[in-house]
Amino acid sequence: MSKRERGEGDNPVVDKLMKLKYRMNKLYEQTGGDSRQKANKDWVIKQIKLVRHDVKMDASDMEKANKLWRGLDHVK
Repeated sequence: MSKRERGEGDNPVVDKLMKLKYRMNKLYEQTGGDSRQKANKDWVIKQIKLVRHDVKMDASDMEKANKLWRGLDHVK
């Protein structure tokens, strides 16, 4: 697993979003995925790009990311 995949970069928010993205990838591989999972992953990728361009996540975006994390607790 690369440093980037482990979420060890310069920006802690990007790091956490990257970890979320990789966990979502694992779930997609395990279950075959569906359109909701794809939409959630696309949203996470968009957030990563925005944060990398110095756009801060607002409270509702952080809440959504946390909700996605809670839904992936079972994926290792």
